[in-house]
Amino acid sequence: MTFVHPWAMFAGVLLAGLPVAVHFLTRPRPVAHPLSTLRFVRELLKQCSARSRLRDALVLACRTLMVLAVAAAIARPRFDGDVVSSADNPGEVRRVVVLDVSQSMGARDGGVQLLDRARAKANEFLRYQPGLRANVLLAGAAPQPVFEQLSTNFDSLQAAVRDAQVGPQRLELRPTLEAAAKLLQAKAPGSDTRRELVLVSDFQRRNWGAVDFSVVPADVRIELVATASSATLPNVAIVRAECPGRAVVGRTAQWEVDIANGTPNPREVGVDIAVGETAYHLQGRCLPQRVTTLSGEFLPTAPGWLWGQACLTGNDDALATDDQRACAVQVRRQPTYALITRQAESQRTSSSYLLECALAPDAALKERAAAKVLRISPQSLDRETLAPAEVIALDHPGKIDDVGLRLLANLMRRGKTILYVTAEPVDAVNLKLMSDVVARAWQLPVEFAAPVGGQSRRAMFLQTFRRESPAFKIFGEQTDAAIGGLRFSGGLVSRKLETGLSDDVLASYADGSAAIALSGVEAGSLLVLNADLAESNLSASGVFLPLLEELLQQSLNRRRMSTSLASGERLDIQLPTEVGTAAGLQITSGESNDSPIDGRWGRLADDGAGVRWSSTAAPAPGVYRVCRGNETVFALATGVHSDESQLEYLSPDVLTNRLAAGRNVHYQSTTETEPDADRWWAWLCAIGLGCALAELGLHLIFRS
Repeated sequence: MTFVHPWAMFAGVLLAGLPVAVHFLTRPRPVAHPLSTLRFVRELLKQCSARSRLRDALVLACRTLMVLAVAAAIARPRFDGDVVSSADNPGEVRRVVVLDVSQSMGARDGGVQLLDRARAKANEFLRYQPGLRANVLLAGAAPQPVFEQLSTNFDSLQAAVRDAQVGPQRLELRPTLEAAAKLLQAKAPGSDTRRELVLVSDFQRRNWGAVDFSVVPADVRIELVATASSATLPNVAIVRAECPGRAVVGRTAQWEVDIANGTPNPREVGVDIAVGETAYHLQGRCLPQRVTTLSGEFLPTAPGWLWGQACLTGNDDALATDDQRACAVQVRRQPTYALITRQAESQRTSSSYLLECALAPDAALKERAAAKVLRISPQSLDRETLAPAEVIALDHPGKIDDVGLRLLANLMRRGKTILYVTAEPVDAVNLKLMSDVVARAWQLPVEFAAPVGGQSRRAMFLQTFRRESPAFKIFGEQTDAAIGGLRFSGGLVSRKLETGLSDDVLASYADGSAAIALSGVEAGSLLVLNADLAESNLSASGVFLPLLEELLQQSLNRRRMSTSLASGERLDIQLPTEVGTAAGLQITSGESNDSPIDGRWGRLADDGAGVRWSSTAAPAPGVYRVCRGNETVFALATGVHSDESQLEYLSPDVLTNRLAAGRNVHYQSTTETEPDADRWWAWLCAIGLGCALAELGLHLIFRS
C-alpha cells in the first residue's frame, strides 16, 4: 500500500492525540461534600463511574478513529503498487508517454473521439514537478519522438500532444517499445531515479494481443491508460477492393470488395465503385463478426491503367475513415505468345501446331491481332524478338545453345512465363542448363531426365492431380470423368528433389513422374507440360483448351504484382520490366500530374532487375501513379491496414496478467472517474462520517 499524499498520515497521527489529551485534561476531579452517611453515595458513585468510563472510552475511540480516517482520506492510499510520481511525491523521475495515433484511435465512442480522451489524459502525465524529465512518442507505423532526449520543456510536450492527429496507419508496437526503452536508458547502479512508461491507447486486440514487454527494462513501471469504454465498438469497413487475376481487353473480369462486419448483427451493405468514367454497384448481406466478399463483373474495353474508389453507402458506425478504399487495375491486351520450335508451321499434325491452336483458338481473334502467336526458330533468339511476348512456349525446340538458354532464363527471372512442353530427351538437357543459370532461384521440386533405353512411355494416365488447383477445379463435378479418359505418350521421367514445394507438381503419372508442374522463378514462372501432344489424345479432347488456359492464368497470376499496399508500411516494389528505365519517370497522385519535389511518395531507381520504387513508408490512402510523360505505366492504391478496422479491445486482466510477463504493469481507464485502486479515500471519508454519527448516537444513548 502507498499514499499519494503521505504527509497527511503524519499530520493525522499527531492530530489523533488531541482527543486523547482533551479526554485526560477534562476528567472530573473529586469534590468533598459533608454528608451524614456515605454508604448509599458510594454505591451510586460506583455505578455512575462505570457508566461514564464506558461512554468516555467509546466517544474517545470514535473521535480518534474519525481524525485518522479523515487524515488517511486526504493521504489517498493506493493498493496497486507504486503510483506514478506526482508533485506531492517528489524525486528524480524519468518518464516516457506513448500516445497511440494509429487509425483505430479515430473511432468515436459515445460521440467522443478516442484520441480526444487520450490527449487530455496524456497531458496529465506531462505537468511540471521537481525532478521530472519526460518525452512523448507519437506511435503509429513508426514512433515519432517529440525530442531526441528526455526534456523539462513541458509546454512543448503538451502542445505536441494537443496537436497530435490520427494517422492512416497501423500501430507497430515493438519499434515503439524499443524507442521508449532507449529514451529511458539504464540508470546508474544504486540510483533511486524512478523510470516510468505511460502507454495511452485503445488497446486494440489485433495490435496488442501479442505485445512483448521484455524489451522494456524490468524496473520500469508501466502504466496502461485505456481510452475505449467497451469491449467492442460497432464498425463496418472495406478492408480490400481490387480486381483479382488479370484484366484483359474483351474478357470479363471481376471487382471484389471485402467487407468486415464488426457489429453483432447481420448488415445489408451497398458498395459504389467508381473507376475511371464507369460506376458499379455491389449489394450483399454481411454476417456479424465476419469478412464477406462482394463481387461484380465488368468488361474492359481498352488497355491501360484504371483507378478509382469503392465506398460504402449509408453506413453509420464508430469509424468513418474506413468506409472507402482506393483501387487500381491494369487492363492488358490479349496476350502475345512466342512459340520456339524447329517444327515447320505447315506441319498440321505436329505438336507445336496443336499448341499454337490452343494458345490462339479463335482465328478471327488472330486476324484482328487480338491474340498473337509468334513462331521463332531456336537459332533466332534475341531479346528484342522475345520482349513483346508475355508467355514464351517451347515445343520440340531441339538443343538450344548456351546464349539462348541464358537469355530465356534471365527473361524468366525478370517476369516472363515459360511454358515448356517436354517431349524429347534433349528437353531434359535444356531444363538442366536453364536451372544452372537461375541457380538458387530455381524452385521446381522435380528434376527431369531422359527415359532409360527401352522404357515405354505410351498410353499413360494421370494417377494423381490436385483437385483444388484452378486448372482442375474448373471442371467441377465432372473432373474425374474429364481427366479419366486422357492418355499421354512421350515426355520425360522425373525424380523428386528436396528443394521446392511438392504442391508445385499439379499432376503425376502412374510411374510417379510429373505430368504438370508449375513453379515460380523469382519474378517469373515455369510451367512444364510433360507429354508429346502429337502422340497424346489431350489435344483432341474438350479438356485441353480450358486446362491450358487455366494453367497459363495461374502462372501469370503467380507473378502478378500487387497494386495495393497498407499506408505507413515499408514500400519496396519492383516495377514491371516493360516500364524500362527510371529516367523520365515521375510519381503523381490521383488525377494530378504534379510530382512532389521532396520525394515523400518514394523514389524510383534502376537496379539490376529493372526499376525499383522504394520508400520508408507508403503514403496516405489514395492512388499513386508512375508516369512517363502523360502515360501511366504503373499504379498503386494505398489504404489503411485492415487490422485497424477491428475495434475489439483487450480486457484489463489480460493486459496486466497474461501479457505483463512479470513486468510492473498497471491499468486505468479514461472513461472511469477514478481507478479502482484509488477509490479507498471515499470509503475512508465515509468511515470518518460514520464515526461522527456514532459519537452523536452515544451521547443520546448515555443522555450526556
